Amino acid sequence: MAASSSGLHLQILGPLRVWWDGVELDAGPRQQAYLLALLIARAGQPISGEELIDLVWDDDAPASARNVLHKYVGALRRLLEPGLPARSAGSYLLRRGHGYLFAAGSDELDVVSFRELVRKAGALVAGQRDEAALDCYVDALRHWRGSAGAGQAHGSHAMPIFAGLDAEFADACVAATELAVVLGQAERVLPALRLAAATAPLHEPVHAALMSALEAAGQQADALTVFEKMRARLAEHLGINPGPALRAAHRRVLRRAAPLARRPGGRRTTITTADGTEIFYKDWGSGRPIVFSHGWPLSSDDWDAQMLFFLQQGYRVIAHDRRGHGRSEQVADGHDMDHYADDLAALTAHLDLRDAVHVGHSTGGGEVARYVGRHGESRVAKAVFISAVTPSMRQTTGNPDGRSPGACLRAGLAANRAQFFRDVAAGPFYGFNRPGSEPSEAVIQNWWRQGMAGAAKAQYDCVDAFADEDYTEDLKKITVPVLVMHGDDDQIVPYASTAPRTAELVQNGTLKTYAGFPHGMPTTQAETINADLLEFIRS
Repeated sequence: MAASSSGLHLQILGPLRVWWDGVELDAGPRQQAYLLALLIARAGQPISGEELIDLVWDDDAPASARNVLHKYVGALRRLLEPGLPARSAGSYLLRRGHGYLFAAGSDELDVVSFRELVRKAGALVAGQRDEAALDCYVDALRHWRGSAGAGQAHGSHAMPIFAGLDAEFADACVAATELAVVLGQAERVLPALRLAAATAPLHEPVHAALMSALEAAGQQADALTVFEKMRARLAEHLGINPGPALRAAHRRVLRRAAPLARRPGGRRTTITTADGTEIFYKDWGSGRPIVFSHGWPLSSDDWDAQMLFFLQQGYRVIAHDRRGHGRSEQVADGHDMDHYADDLAALTAHLDLRDAVHVGHSTGGGEVARYVGRHGESRVAKAVFISAVTPSMRQTTGNPDGRSPGACLRAGLAANRAQFFRDVAAGPFYGFNRPGSEPSEAVIQNWWRQGMAGAAKAQYDCVDAFADEDYTEDLKKITVPVLVMHGDDDQIVPYASTAPRTAELVQNGTLKTYAGFPHGMPTTQAETINADLLEFIRS
């Protein structure tokens, strides 16, 4: 809020301050100033005279309290609107029954502007416009300069009003941090988090958020210091240990501080997601980015034929190992499509990828659809679905040809994962079980190697994410050009119930059907797939 501009400007998110036409005014005697602080802290809400007396004087109100209250109200009206005629109510301090209501807009009162920006940020998050939401949160947090009403001698009856405002600040800080960390912009929320932590030294969620932001900004030592100081304060003042939020933040920082994989030249090849999971990725070359999302139960290595080809064509190629798969952290939880999409969003934000082509194979197709469905198209130029599980594999009234392999896959994995993976690779995945096929032992071994590198728990849970999930609503949100590529001899994700429906649900889709090609056609028919991909990307 610019105090130098014309008219009235008030601040309560910190010490009470009043300006008129850019000139700071004295709010008057202590009790008069406190009355103003109470009224603007409850802006937009009527307060009865009896409640105001109770809030100003606590349990020690004099017999003349009502007359004194009326005198203060008159003085405040003249303060807020110089030149106001005697006995005039003015525009701000309005009479409501036997009480008063303070009315001010966002240009005049910081708390009104703060709340409007927080509401707008929440709406933007719901609309999957995360970057715009973070901008609103940052603007909202800039209004704060300390504890609400700092410097006033709050009575016990009024304390909850100002504590409630401080709680709104804390909640906004935590929400903003979640976005900032995912978007790779943690530095933007650090000033507000440090202020919130200083004004609320025992608020565990705020300090956990501060640790997360510091860790994401590469300041692991400072994050660990926050934890140690908070642990000491909790023990000294409350006799308790840090709660779950602080402990989780501490574990994330410790994991981040451990040695990590790095690219030549010292660049890291892992990111840490908002829930502290380490995700491995490859990032080769320069130029327009192509982002590859792999299928179950594999890793980014399954894209070798595509990444090398497009690297040679002058593109920047990026692929990650899904959480619990390949070289990414083998966490116990979060193996669902929403987490997969959020992890992909964290990667694209971390690398600041724009105008990207997203290519998903099998389960990776579901990941691409959910990524756009949850996070929008602001970074996406085109999308490609190869042998994808979209829109759904389940048999329903609207999808009579559907067939969910979930029960079969889970049973095989649980009984003998190593043998089951060998059988899938040597059989239906690449069509090596078809008459006249020429099985490649190297391809089979490579599939088996990737599968066995992942966590059995992650792969077991992932079956639900691709076999029983419905991506219809996600696909309807996709407006960028889409290429759907599918073999009509796919024995893993049947063609009829998936590819044609995917192409119909997106707003700008093209279906390309490959006669006799299997589910793993990006490997066994790489030359054809790469050529068609290149043509689509260049078009």
